[in-house]
Amino acid sequence: MKENYKLIIDNITKYTSYEYDDFYDELNKLEQVKISKLKDSERRKQELLAYHILINELNSNNFTYNEDGKPSNDSDTYFNIAHQDNIVVIILAKSNVGISIEKIKPRVIDENTFTSSEIKKIKKSENINEEASRIRTLKKAYLKMISKKNDEVNDIEFKLNKKITCNKGKETFINKKYHSYMIGICINEKEA
Repeated sequence: MKENYKLIIDNITKYTSYEYDDFYDELNKLEQVKISKLKDSERRKQELLAYHILINELNSNNFTYNEDGKPSNDSDTYFNIAHQDNIVVIILAKSNVGISIEKIKPRVIDENTFTSSEIKKIKKSENINEEASRIRTLKKAYLKMISKKNDEVNDIEFKLNKKITCNKGKETFINKKYHSYMIGICINEKEA
């Protein structure tokens, strides 16, 4: 399958405080105010790195936000951002996209997040935590693509075979493992 997207993975620990100062200076005034309000230094670095990457990829620092807070840009490239711990992931494509990342670790596997058939598949899996993370990140990526909140995940069902399918749409779904993290990607290729 030809990849019709660009996935960027970066780590906030690779950069110095001077570089983060430069990233801040790249932002427009509205984004600078938004970043300045963040109290947590890790979160601030995640946001600065994400915007630095986007500004360089899109050649613009002009961002707008929909009512759910999803950012967009005046270019013809769609993008979505996710972060976990020190990792920042960005997906770029010519159609609407969503991305999610989480650390693979033991979590509650219940019907608030998974359908009954997903729970059965997870419990039969050789690696329960990885299988649960695969499904959960895909659900979150799908919801981010359609700009819905995470509390609507339990009516979305994924089948993880050679091709990942979802009961909600015909989008392209991709999982990528990165060290001890799982990344879920959703691309609405019908819009491309």
